[in-house]
Amino acid sequence: MATEQTRHEAADPQTSPSRLQELTSDQELWALIAAKPSAYD
Repeated sequence: MATEQTRHEAADPQTSPSRLQELTSDQELWALIAAKPSAYD
């Protein structure tokens, strides 16, 4: 379940690609992560 903190991290343009990958374990964050150009394919 996404928390306020993880939602913020997923939306933050400064979040590293490796951290974005860690956040993919939560499906609620997928749309936010997919919108990031720095996210891995």
